[in-house]
Amino acid sequence: MHFEVLANLLLPTFAAMALAFLFTGKIRKYCLAKNIVDDPKSAERKTHKVPTPLLGGVAIIISIAVVLAGVYRFAPVLIHPNILAMLPWIALAGFIILVGGVLDDIFALPAKVQIMFPVIACFVVVFGGDLEITKITNPFGGFIEIGLSKIIAFAWLMMMTYTTKLLDGLDGLATGITAIGAFMIGLLSLTVIYFEPSVAMLALIFFGALVGFLAWNFNPAQIYLGEAGSEFVGFFLGVLAIIGGSKIATALLVVGIPMLDVVSVMWRRFREGKPVFGGDRKHLHFQLAERFGVRKTVWILYALSASFGLVTLSLQSRVKFLALIAVAITAAILMNFSNKKDPQA
Repeated sequence: MHFEVLANLLLPTFAAMALAFLFTGKIRKYCLAKNIVDDPKSAERKTHKVPTPLLGGVAIIISIAVVLAGVYRFAPVLIHPNILAMLPWIALAGFIILVGGVLDDIFALPAKVQIMFPVIACFVVVFGGDLEITKITNPFGGFIEIGLSKIIAFAWLMMMTYTTKLLDGLDGLATGITAIGAFMIGLLSLTVIYFEPSVAMLALIFFGALVGFLAWNFNPAQIYLGEAGSEFVGFFLGVLAIIGGSKIATALLVVGIPMLDVVSVMWRRFREGKPVFGGDRKHLHFQLAERFGVRKTVWILYALSASFGLVTLSLQSRVKFLALIAVAITAAILMNFSNKKDPQA
């Protein structure tokens, strides 16, 4: 672990945390004044009791942008030229998600319209920023070369985007799990084998912004991520996993249980002829919340994500492979447990 580099990254990390906390408070006041809120009466699946401000993701995005601008101005050496060349495309994609999310929070866009924003954003960063997944680590040694690298990268980003979007059903859940993922990628990027200081910087700034926002978003939440935030956090974590090299397993271990739940629910909706991207209370986190309560459920899922995420620090590909299998088994057990407890769900 390069602790001297970590020490240099503490300032931008805490700066992002402080800015996100301050901006979130300002945005919360604005949303209350303009009545940009999530009304619990708008859908049966809502778990909160009073109208709660949206647009929290705006604070996260702005905080990251401000801190990165400061790093570029005062410590450009921290940004690798390859990362610097990609940042404008990531920024453009993030702006597209931001615009689409804000419009959806204010005007409740039809699902067929809203989905176009993350689709365009992922297309922009993959084909404009030349983002691709060309190989994956072979758990038995070496790498496995894969074709259709850009298509796979696009599918990966869309899956990550919609995992956190659909995960954002309980106070602080999507924010906290994404923060765990960002932190793990940041630490892994500072190890001797995977040393990528620029990726570590991006991941830890992202982590700081998420933690600053989480102070407002944890149960009982005073503000929500909103559409822009719930999509952006998964999208950005997915981007970090690609540009970091060998970090996709890390992201999968952290968000694996929610991702498998999303796939399961979407497949069920497809079989039943229901809108695949619709909403209901059959997600794992909702079913667990009915048994353990919102706060305890969030802590349970935090603990599982952090436990599996820590496996990535072992640096052993075979261990990660076995951990991914364990994630799948754990997800299956949890979903089976929830269904048995509530056959009407």
